[in-house]
Amino acid sequence: MQKQQKRGFTLVELLVVIAIIGVLIALLLPAVQAAREAARRMHCTNNMKQLGLALHNYHDTFNTLPYASNEYGRTAGSSVHTWTESILPFIEQKALYDQIDFRFHVHDNVNETLLTGLRAPWQECPSNPHGDSMRRGDGQPFDNWAGDTPVMCYAPCMGPEKSDGVPPDCPGDNSYCFQQNTSWSNKAASASPGVFSGRSEFCTNFSGITDGLSNTLMLSERRGELTRWMCLYCPNFQGCPTSQAINSKFIEPTNMAAVVNNIGASSFHPGGAVFTLADASVQFLPETIDHRTYNAMGGRVDGLPITLP
Repeated sequence: MQKQQKRGFTLVELLVVIAIIGVLIALLLPAVQAAREAARRMHCTNNMKQLGLALHNYHDTFNTLPYASNEYGRTAGSSVHTWTESILPFIEQKALYDQIDFRFHVHDNVNETLLTGLRAPWQECPSNPHGDSMRRGDGQPFDNWAGDTPVMCYAPCMGPEKSDGVPPDCPGDNSYCFQQNTSWSNKAASASPGVFSGRSEFCTNFSGITDGLSNTLMLSERRGELTRWMCLYCPNFQGCPTSQAINSKFIEPTNMAAVVNNIGASSFHPGGAVFTLADASVQFLPETIDHRTYNAMGGRVDGLPITLP
């Protein structure tokens, strides 16, 4: 009796099957990547929500919001500190807060030793590959800090306040994105159009946000690894202005000294960045938002009507 010969795959059939599998993988990969990014953005949104609630709880306790940093214009005899330290008890970090010696500057040895090397998960955007690196983008430690310290992915929004220069996105000084007589080193309320000032002792309460809590930006997502000074506890560059467009095309990711071009809102999320408004709600703003509208959202008392995107 003759045995029946088993037939295998031909080379052509095998190649066809491999090609089909390759096409299916190519079709599925973008969907998988999009789902992962959606999960990362949700995590980022939750981080910003928790920070917004912490600021509200701080306000409920002290009837004011904290200053972003008091490095400039501070009360005589006071030490330099940041908003992050102020809200530690309201983000389940009271044990750390109690160990900070507020008689000394945050970057004095006694406090720097305590805080160096400590991660801050509430400040880490999972889409930012530098979020948990504790170093600036070129791999070096931040200025004004001897060792590793967290990157600041979420920064106090200082609105259309004048900083160290005019970014290319802005039409010029004394324009809608750099209001006249404002300064991030001056603690006067008239010099601080946003909820926070960039690095002065200015602070406000909710009654001082006359444009409405739901219309005013309070926190901005930012790629803190882009400059030498934007670490979590570095007091010099805490504020994030709206004068620079979101994810500006003028960002210089390899130039750590390009403060004017790198200090604005930015993220690794495709198409925009996440923001916390003064009512603690969180919104993703597209990088295509009208620049005037964006700056109007950054001001707390300008009275300008806005239409949220």
